[in-house]
Amino acid sequence: MLTRALLAAAAILAVLAASSPALAQEPAAATICQIQGTGAKTGMEDVRVVVEGIVTGDFVDATDLDGFFIQAPGCDDDPATSDGLWVYDGNRDVDVEPGQRVRVTGRVSEHYDLTEVILDTLEVVGPDDAAIAPVGLDLPHGVDAASAYLEPFEGMVVDPGPVRVVGATNAYGETYTVPAQSDVTRIFRGRETGLRLGVTFPNGWRTLDHGDVVRGAVGPLNYTYGNFKVAVGAAAGAALAVAPSGITPDVAPPAGPGELTLASYNLENFFDTVDDPGKNDTEWTPSPERYAVNVTRRARSIGRLLGAPDILGVSEVEKIEVLHDLAAHPELAAADYGAVLVEGADARGIDVGLMYRRARFRVLTATAEQHCGPMDVAEPKLPCTLPGGGTGWMLYSRPPLLVRLARVSDGGRLNVIVNHFKSKRGGDDETTPVRVAMAQHNLELAQDLRAREPGVPVIVMGDLNDFEDAGPLRRLTESGELVNLHLVPRLSKPEDAYSFIFNGVSQILDHILVEPSFEPHVMAFGSVHINVDFGSLAPDDDSLDRHRTADHDPELARIDARALPVPNPSLYLPALLARAGFDGPGGEPTPPPTGASIPASPTPVPPT
Repeated sequence: MLTRALLAAAAILAVLAASSPALAQEPAAATICQIQGTGAKTGMEDVRVVVEGIVTGDFVDATDLDGFFIQAPGCDDDPATSDGLWVYDGNRDVDVEPGQRVRVTGRVSEHYDLTEVILDTLEVVGPDDAAIAPVGLDLPHGVDAASAYLEPFEGMVVDPGPVRVVGATNAYGETYTVPAQSDVTRIFRGRETGLRLGVTFPNGWRTLDHGDVVRGAVGPLNYTYGNFKVAVGAAAGAALAVAPSGITPDVAPPAGPGELTLASYNLENFFDTVDDPGKNDTEWTPSPERYAVNVTRRARSIGRLLGAPDILGVSEVEKIEVLHDLAAHPELAAADYGAVLVEGADARGIDVGLMYRRARFRVLTATAEQHCGPMDVAEPKLPCTLPGGGTGWMLYSRPPLLVRLARVSDGGRLNVIVNHFKSKRGGDDETTPVRVAMAQHNLELAQDLRAREPGVPVIVMGDLNDFEDAGPLRRLTESGELVNLHLVPRLSKPEDAYSFIFNGVSQILDHILVEPSFEPHVMAFGSVHINVDFGSLAPDDDSLDRHRTADHDPELARIDARALPVPNPSLYLPALLARAGFDGPGGEPTPPPTGASIPASPTPVPPT
């Protein structure tokens, strides 16, 4: 981890500059078992020690680890103390090999509940003939019981036996599994199990899909980000055997006669090739070659698997130009998509947008609906003037996009609010109140639309970053003014109720909500499973033969086309004719001409 390496380097320089006694302190001889102790945390934190062990896993050059594991078989007779230990290299790039006996000098630390020694000096004592047999794991079903069971094996070489993938390889190279002999095939939120175990391949990427069965995943037991994970080394990886599940992605057919299709899709870090000043987008700015791959992957995903829906709300898109490029891709050219996007205040520059098939729909207005309120929101941390005066704070980094649409054929009306709520980063206690406030604001937007345009359906959609039974979603539905389609029994299938997988747990974060009177017109709804069950490719792999495009599955609703209210033709047709040709190259709307009977937004999207 580059960030951690820089912090370590800075700490070392600070210690040297201050002539800290931490380095001058004579190291105390200790065994691995003494360092690990019998609890979840070491009792020797900040003590400088010298300790010996046999190298069991060399991850010095691994992207996200930077160190190695050592083990001293049978270093005491206490089953509550681990025989293994992680040694953090701190960007020193020492040369070690599995099987070497080494003497390590360094400071004991507890890094997010992983006991470690931060390396000062290393001495290779020599090869060691002691055989280190992996500990066979027999995980209990209880989550807390499993954590207690695994803690004494932290840092030791373990063998979980054959395992089945329940969380496909994510963008960090992590895969989550359960014992293959168990009857668990998927872990849903609320039904967590202690059988879940992470597996990583720090020295070589492995792309694994949901349901794959893996044998030979042997390695030291690591602990990162609150989860135990087997760190499979190069030697064990060579003997790895994978039985593919053979799963295939869902394929949603295009809209049929009398249908319109509407979808919500988080396109995950969809950036252009420009590293913009003032934006924290450097890490995500692709090369021209990678950008072409990113556009192609998303175009294929939308066109081949999602059925090129009539209306598509999108999130995590940097600019309108990115959507123009997506719409112009040969995979989507026949759909003739237009696009709207209004820039927000997100630090990275990601926004929400909407794509629509121009042969079927026309955008009347599109506005970013920022909200000024009393809550001091950490992001975007921008002051504003409250309606009654005084200073408030902008609620959204990515304000919802309110798009008023009319069907080209007859003017049938629809209003869509596209969202990307505040993420859970920072913890639920800190972020849930923000999402609740966003939900309340969306509810008020829907109420205002109904008052101004009675009878015109309002649809709220997007990555709402919370669960169907969580506070923000309850706020949207508890008044009875909106219905979450995930909770409509005739539309939902429990086995398909997921749009995201976090650490092996399937869950819903993406939603489409409609008014109760509109719900009977929804003919079908669900997540289209084209991404999260399929493993991520390595970051430098530009191949196009994998299904996974993003870390969310899209949501798709099929709606009876007759559900859209049609205005009086004498009012609609003159306005339609007056607006003919007003969609630009990417479909962005411009203000209607003076006298048009379709009202314009107070702040219409300017042409690009």
